[in-house]
Order: sequence, then structure tokens, then C-alpha cells
Amino acid sequence: RANMKLNRFHTVIQTAMGWTNSHLHQFIAGDVYYGEPDPDYDFKQQNEKNHTVAELAPNVDALFTYEYDFGDCWEHDVLLEKILLPDKNFKHPVCLGGANACPPEDCGGTSGYADFVEAMADPKHPEHESMVEWSGGKGSPWEGGWRVPFAVQWPGHLPPGKVYDQPVLSLDIFATITALAHALTNAARPLDGVNLMPFLTGQIAGAPHDAIYLRMFDKGAFAVRRGDDKLVIPGTGQLAQLFNVTQDISESQNLAGSEPEKLTELEKRRAAWNQQLVEPVFPGLMQTKGGTGKAPAPLD
Repeated sequence: RANMKLNRFHTVIQTAMGWTNSHLHQFIAGDVYYGEPDPDYDFKQQNEKNHTVAELAPNVDALFTYEYDFGDCWEHDVLLEKILLPDKNFKHPVCLGGANACPPEDCGGTSGYADFVEAMADPKHPEHESMVEWSGGKGSPWEGGWRVPFAVQWPGHLPPGKVYDQPVLSLDIFATITALAHALTNAARPLDGVNLMPFLTGQIAGAPHDAIYLRMFDKGAFAVRRGDDKLVIPGTGQLAQLFNVTQDISESQNLAGSEPEKLTELEKRRAAWNQQLVEPVFPGLMQTKGGTGKAPAPLD
């Protein structure tokens, strides 16, 4: 749709490509940049919410760029090939065709993706097994879904260049903001996260969490990380596995048979944690009764 706002078009591209909207993005038309302007940076960027696809591609053969993940730097050429008359039965964008799979997030750009494809295609490749495990993607129980970089900046409060190696949660962001803002919380509904500031400044030593838990309710997958040890249940009906992720980041050496005590301890923790959870209040399209997984109607 010509009148589709660029922020909505960003979502369309993310869906078509299979990206997870986990990184920054921008549109580039000529020497003009469109995206989500950040007041902390002196970079001239138009607000994508105020501009439409038609402005960047007013006629056939118009070409502009969509860039995603400024680290991996995925550049997509967007070419307007044809203009059709409005169709009242057309409810949402449709992908007409494509080839190959979307590169996984954080694979290292074009060169990293080439290495990934090579390793995945050859079972005898020295990196094949680790790539198979890593390719789970963000949110999966494997380390490839957990080890997501987290950058924090607060001039005058946090020292620049410091590296903090302890695992943290996205839920810790809310708890940290709440603490810094001196916001009131409801004791009957405590926050799941932890205020990270005392840990980042060194006021408190050690890890913010005794253990970190993950559940993929639609796949029956779980993970529990406690210290160096990690329990993984890949999916419904599958056996629990145990890894030392400090020594074995690729999770290729299952220690469940050699260290059953640790496996049992982590499984008890997982079961107790899972017992207190409720079913998702807002299931996704694929989990909704009668859901087809199709995109919802365009947003205003």
C-alpha cells in the first residue's frame, strides 16, 4: 500500500525475511535517512512514522534501501516494480515468492553467513555440530538463543569500557528503571527482575540471579542456568540434558549421564519454577484457536 507508514513497512520486511526485530534499522532514499530518531545522537534521521512508502518510491523503478542490524549490516534493495489499483479484498501484505532461508540473527553479516551455510551443509565440517546447536535463534533454550549482547551507558555513574560477565535478564531492565526512578511497586505483584545498578557499579559482588529460567510454552522446551551448569530440555517429550557452558559453549558434551546429581538438582528447580507460572495471557497467532499465523490487519 502506497500510504503505508515506513514503521509498518519495517514490520512487513521483518516478517517476510524472518528477522526478529532485535536490532536497529533505517531506510535510505538518496541522502535522506528514515528511522527511529534518538535525541542522544547528533544524526539527522527523519521519523519513519511520519513518512510513507509512496514518498520513497513515487513511481515504477524507484529504488531505496532498508538496512537492518548496523553490526551485521544487512542491506535490502527495495524496488517498486509495478503499481496496482486498490483492491478492497486485499487485507494485508503477501509474500509472492522467494528463495533460501533468512540468515539467522547475529551470524556475522554476509561473510559470517557464508561460513554458517558452509558448516551447516557439511556434517563433517569441524563447526557443523556447534552451528546446529547455535542456530536455535534468540529465545531458544540453546546458548545461541541466550548469549545476546547487552550494552548499558550512564555517563557519570557507570565506568566506560567495563565488561560484566554474569548472566542477566531482559526483565532486569524494568526492575532497574523502577529503582532508579524511585517508582512504587505492588508487594502483591513483585517484579521478576533485579536492579542491576549495584552489581554493575561493584557495590554488590556476585551474580544478580541464583539461577535463570526459560520456558518455550508452545514447544515444551526449558532451560535452567545456574553457575556454570545448564539444563536443557529441547522440546516436549525429550530428555533433559546437562552442560557446563563455561567449558562447553557449543553444548556438545552432554553430562547428564556422568553428573546425575546436578541434573536432578536443576530439574527440581525447573519443576518448582514451572509450577508457579500461569499460561500465557496473550498467546500468539499460531497458538490461538483457529489461528493461521497470518499477519493481523494493518495498523493505523
